[in-house]
Order: sequence, then C-alpha cells, then structure tokens
Amino acid sequence: MQLVDRTLKTLTILSKYSDGLNLTELSTELQIPNSSTHRVLQSLKASGFVIQDDITKRYQLSYKIISISQNIRRNDTLIHHARLEMKHLSILLKKNVILCVLNDDKLMNLECVEYGNTSMFRVKKGYETPWYLTSAGRVIVSMMDYDHTERMIDNAHLEPITKKSIVDKNALRMELKKVKALGYCILDEELQENVQGIACPIYDYCNKVVGAVAYTTIKTNQPITKDNIQLLLNCSKAITDSLK
Repeated sequence: MQLVDRTLKTLTILSKYSDGLNLTELSTELQIPNSSTHRVLQSLKASGFVIQDDITKRYQLSYKIISISQNIRRNDTLIHHARLEMKHLSILLKKNVILCVLNDDKLMNLECVEYGNTSMFRVKKGYETPWYLTSAGRVIVSMMDYDHTERMIDNAHLEPITKKSIVDKNALRMELKKVKALGYCILDEELQENVQGIACPIYDYCNKVVGAVAYTTIKTNQPITKDNIQLLLNCSKAITDSLK
C-alpha cells in the first residue's frame, strides 16, 4: 500500500508542475528519501506515465495519462483548441482527422474527428506508434531543436515495413530536413502500400512544437493534392493561433 500511495502522490504532484520537477524537488514534496523517489519514478517511466527531459533531467507527466482518464482528455487544452478546427477540416476533406502528440519516442493518437460513419482508417485514441513510422511523428521531430532531433534519430530502431520504408538514418535525417523546410510531412506508402499520410505541426505560445494534425488517404482513389495540403496547413495554423 505504501508504494501505491507514493505512486499516486507522485502523479498528483507532477500534475501541478507543467515544467516538471527534478529528483530532489520531488523528494522534498513527497517527504521521502531521494532513493525511494527514484524507485517510484523508474517504475512510472517504465510504464510510460512519466518522462524525463534529457537536458534538464526534470520529470513530467506523459500524455499516456490521457489514455486512461476521460476527464483529462476532455480538459486537455490542446484538444479543446483543436477540435473545432478539426471538425471543419474533416468536412472539407471528407476524411477522419487526427490530433497527435509525441510521448517519449512514440507518436500517440490524442484525438480524432471521424467523418460520417466511415470505418476507413478508424483511429483508436491513445494508440502509440514509433514516431518515425508516421507523418505526424516526423513533422513533430523535424521541428524540434537540432540536438533533440538528432537524439531522436540516433535512438530510432529503423525497420522495413514496405519496400519504400526509410531504413537508413542518414536518409531519415535528410527527410526530416526536407519536412522542416516544407512545413509539413507526407508519408508515401512507407507504412502501408497504396496509403498516404500527411501531417502539419502545431505550436504553443512559446513557438514550441506540441503536436500535429494529420489525415490518411488511399493513394489511387484520393491522392494528396496541393489544395489538401493547404487546407491542412490552414487548420494547423488556426489551432496554433488559438493557443497563443
């Protein structure tokens, strides 16, 4: 029971600090030794509920909390600001539109607006995928600072999914540079044959990338067009503006 109490208290305390806490600060809040706090944090990191910044070493709650908490999802600021624009885009594209965030080295589907009753590319909220396998993951990582982007590339375990999959880190590095210059990412049959995905970044008031808005389509029937790209760019800009 003591471990459970400490774990729950740790989650509660971290929820109050948007910038996170370091080990000593959290130990002080918990009123337990650093060694005991470290054990709790390692368990929460292993289960994906807490992440640690590589540079500052501060601990923060991850977005995985959203997958088990309806209240957090409803109250999440990003979802609140994005949903109306996503609905508008979904109607224009006649597609499901997805809101994604990076959770450590995984890309998480945070929210989805489904178009009509379509079952095509139905999205499970809370589902996670390696970031480099998705257009949203790539566009988010490409817009990070150089050192953070490089660490994400270095730690990626590239494996071929289709014959078009990028399996070389230098090739992935060049792709991310291209994405950063364009301001959006198109994933062309790398995850599934005859399927394209496209994503645009979303920024907060500090101009820090916090997520991406995306959609997926069948290439032979409805390939991504310049007009579609502009609609998605407009949506991501509108969400970004609402966050500032």
